[in-house]
Amino acid sequence: MLPGLVLYDYVKAMSLGAGETRVAVVQEGLWTGCVLTITLSALVLPITPVLVFATWATTGALIGVLAAVGQRYPVRPGWNLDRRRTKVSATFAAQFLVTTGSAQLALTGLAVVGGAAGVAVVGALGAARTVFGPVALLTATLNSLIVPFLARSRPRGVRTRLRTAGPVVGLTIALSAPVVIGVCLLPDRAGAALLADNWAVARPLLPLIAVEVLLAPIALVGFAGHRVQGAGGRALLIGGVLGPIRVVSIVAGGVLFGAYGAAGALALIVVVSASCWCLSYLTLDVQREKRWRDQPSG
Repeated sequence: MLPGLVLYDYVKAMSLGAGETRVAVVQEGLWTGCVLTITLSALVLPITPVLVFATWATTGALIGVLAAVGQRYPVRPGWNLDRRRTKVSATFAAQFLVTTGSAQLALTGLAVVGGAAGVAVVGALGAARTVFGPVALLTATLNSLIVPFLARSRPRGVRTRLRTAGPVVGLTIALSAPVVIGVCLLPDRAGAALLADNWAVARPLLPLIAVEVLLAPIALVGFAGHRVQGAGGRALLIGGVLGPIRVVSIVAGGVLFGAYGAAGALALIVVVSASCWCLSYLTLDVQREKRWRDQPSG
């Protein structure tokens, strides 16, 4: 399943970078439809959670392979790529590793280092994040739209980028905030209906996970802005610094303080990450423009 899921992310990222938003929207729509179908069916039919997960993974992998074939990308494993394609593939893998991949590595490391207690912490975090599913869907939609939106204008300068990206972030937070608040105030009866026995361990973590959910769009917009401006080197540098910090802090927080420590580390890291990505995006051309102004005329 993993090669197909990687192809899914690769085709979507390349399509967004090229401005082909239709491909990404179709991918997301098909996968979301498949997941919703099996999830709703599990509410009325005796479908096991394993089958739900298998359907999620299988449909995502299949859509990824079909999308790659449709876009004429090579799907068989191999390294018969020229220098340009090799560089693109390596950059994509590196960006995934230091951004989304680092979060997965952190949870895996927590489960390995913490043993049974670490697995329990990962389960509690997963349960708490599950309740915020609608907000995660909204963020995924933003991810599919923000790159082509910024690419159309390619804003330069702090003020222009604030006027362009600021409303996107503000609208996303405004739409997410009511759902996040509602989840945090969810009655025990409703929470237990959603998560069963997992609700007891997930509920205390909801405020900390809410911080991560609300601030994630800021980091997302900043990262997308780097891609649009062609600042891949700086994006890799920021991700390369934040990635290990994310892994170490989440693992250390989970081992030392349990689920509260891991959730607190997630909240702290998203604050740092959003600040770094946003500040870097707003100041991408500051040094370049300063050097240009300082050059003697004539």
